[in-house]
Amino acid sequence: MNHPFKDLSWQRLSVTLVNIRASQAMTAHPFSVFQAIIKGVSLSIGDDAEPLIFFHIKNKSHTFKMRPSYKIPLEIFFFKADPNYAHQWREAFRDYLCSPETGRNFEIVDIAEIEERRFDVVAAEAGITRTEGEICLEFLTPFPFKIEKNRHRTYITKPTFIQSFEKRFLRLFGRKIVYESQDDQFSILPYYWKYTEIRHPSKSQPGRIQYLNGCIGPLYIKGAFKDFLPFLILGSELHTGSKLSNSQGYYHLPKESSGYFKRYFPDKKVMLSVVREVVKKFVNQFEAEMNRKGSKHTLSLKESIYVQVAVIKKWILDNSSFSFYNWKV
Repeated sequence: MNHPFKDLSWQRLSVTLVNIRASQAMTAHPFSVFQAIIKGVSLSIGDDAEPLIFFHIKNKSHTFKMRPSYKIPLEIFFFKADPNYAHQWREAFRDYLCSPETGRNFEIVDIAEIEERRFDVVAAEAGITRTEGEICLEFLTPFPFKIEKNRHRTYITKPTFIQSFEKRFLRLFGRKIVYESQDDQFSILPYYWKYTEIRHPSKSQPGRIQYLNGCIGPLYIKGAFKDFLPFLILGSELHTGSKLSNSQGYYHLPKESSGYFKRYFPDKKVMLSVVREVVKKFVNQFEAEMNRKGSKHTLSLKESIYVQVAVIKKWILDNSSFSFYNWKV
């Protein structure tokens, strides 16, 4: 797999916490709670500048709620020239949560050693080899982007989408990384995700409300995307978009992406059964109407059946990734 990420590296800290105390933190959004903890740890070791650190709650979406005794899997990422910084931060994190003052709401269940991460490791874990067809990015946290004039807030252009990766990687690695391809031909399908807005009290500015907004849910890419696939794979760990705080732009990239409507029509036999049932009902209604009128008109019946089947097939074809060309009814 050709990609511009061969010599890039970063560090990851995996931590499992458990909520041990019912408090105001229980009503605050988890993103703001852990963002405040990360900021507090960074300040405790004298890092006054905004550090290149961000996190996500592994495999948890923006709707995740903290409850007493819930285990919370955090992954925290570091992008510092000094590799010792992450190790220092890890120890400060442990001290922060062991403190009676700053650690009274959470307890560390498990804390791993600092891991060195590279693209090839992430790609091997992702296990995605297909380079064309349809691929789904399931956004678990709000992904903010510039809204096009006179467009719905869920609409995103292909250039805007690509630039969201380029700009993020530039910020994280301090190097311009540009997507280039002579062979890719894909389109963005922003029709199935939705806009959301999370409101929470500001920690740094008491009395003010902060907004975490953006799009969540499935975003589909359709076509040939061989050269862009590495960007998608890397983004599945490092997120996309310009904002590092509050876990924004975090998405899951499944090995196998199914069409959006497959969750409603999971089996071709089931769909065929639905088509036949509709046709049967239509035929019965048609025959009942003809009998009521005393008509023996059968040609219209045959024509009407095929028209009805064609309409049903076209609707399903327009709304799923299944193929019906070889079906016989």
